[in-house]
Amino acid sequence: MRPALGLVIATLVWFAVGIAAAIYPPLLLIWYGLGGILLLLVLLDVWLLWLTPTITAKRSVSGSLPVGVMSQVQLQFTNTGRSKVRLAVFDHHPAPCEIEDLPQYTTLAAHGWSQLLYRLRPLERGEQQFGKIQILIMSPMRFWKRSRLLGE
Repeated sequence: MRPALGLVIATLVWFAVGIAAAIYPPLLLIWYGLGGILLLLVLLDVWLLWLTPTITAKRSVSGSLPVGVMSQVQLQFTNTGRSKVRLAVFDHHPAPCEIEDLPQYTTLAAHGWSQLLYRLRPLERGEQQFGKIQILIMSPMRFWKRSRLLGE
């Protein structure tokens, strides 16, 4: 779990109000109130992120990948939960390969699925091993993001 851009921006706004309250003390009560509200929202957001339902992933790729030729890799994600989920997707492809169209971003509807495609060009002969598929799940209020590894 790590902070996302939304948390950084909200914290900077709260900090700016704090500077204004230091210069003009009647704003101090507003600053305290904003801090309390921000804390509650951040805690609620992290709790909702931990409740994110299970997401499954499958990768489909041709049985043999010719050296120097672009091939298509298909990733399919399924959301088993009752709310939509925003994802950033990274695939741990074999090291001696060039890739195009990664990372990608998608939103999975409640009880929905999504399919992404990217291109891969092997640079060496021999058996290549794919790693797991890494996703970053965005929290509902976009204050946090959580990394997960999926697939075999």
